[in-house]
Amino acid sequence: MRNRAFIGLYLIMAVLLVLPFVLPNSFYMDLAIRMAINAVIVLSLNLLIGFAGQISLGHAGFLGIIINIVLCNEAALTGGPDGMPVPAMALLGYELSGDTLWYWLVAGLLSLAIWASLNLIDSPFGRALRALHGAEVASQVVGVNVVRYKVSIFLVSAVIASIMGSITAHYVGFVTPNVADFFHSLELVTMVVIGGMASVYGSVVGAVLLTVLPQALTSLEGWETVAFGTILMLCMIFLPIGLVPTLAAKFVRGE
Repeated sequence: MRNRAFIGLYLIMAVLLVLPFVLPNSFYMDLAIRMAINAVIVLSLNLLIGFAGQISLGHAGFLGIIINIVLCNEAALTGGPDGMPVPAMALLGYELSGDTLWYWLVAGLLSLAIWASLNLIDSPFGRALRALHGAEVASQVVGVNVVRYKVSIFLVSAVIASIMGSITAHYVGFVTPNVADFFHSLELVTMVVIGGMASVYGSVVGAVLLTVLPQALTSLEGWETVAFGTILMLCMIFLPIGLVPTLAAKFVRGE
């Protein structure tokens, strides 16, 4: 069963290796980079929501470390609502520039995040998180330190989100308060729900779909918000446990 869980990781790594050679231009490369960044953030959020059962509606705040109000008001430090430029990232004395280098960086981080998540949820720590989600009181009765595990997974999730927020800022070269606002937090939670809570691969699928979907709907000229909301509503009605868990259940049953 453990080996089967890693088959998806191998498939994703294969896709990531091939993808930069088949993307037609820099626009699609940029989109792939943003999908990978969002996928890592959603993976961290799903550990908190899907596996531990702890709701976070302010997760985007960790992307900017200081929360949206502070980012807007402390103009001397952050540039206020207009945002601020961010210098290029340098690794071992080399400046990271160009879509190709950024792609390989975030592709590597995504593969590492999936591998770490799969190992985490299959560890004693992960089993304790699932126990918390199922029955917090019962978990405490059998000796699970509820406070410790809640704080630990929240810290892990927040640190991953903050790292990816820093990477996003360096990649874009500019950051505004919107990156840490409430609506972005809701967007991240929606990615978790659509892909499938308590599903590692659901996090990736949800992040990819909700990153690509707004771009795909731009041709609707003013109706994209309506179409986007309709698609999300239909997913919530017909796929209540998320896309990946629903398809996995149908595949296992052979329907």
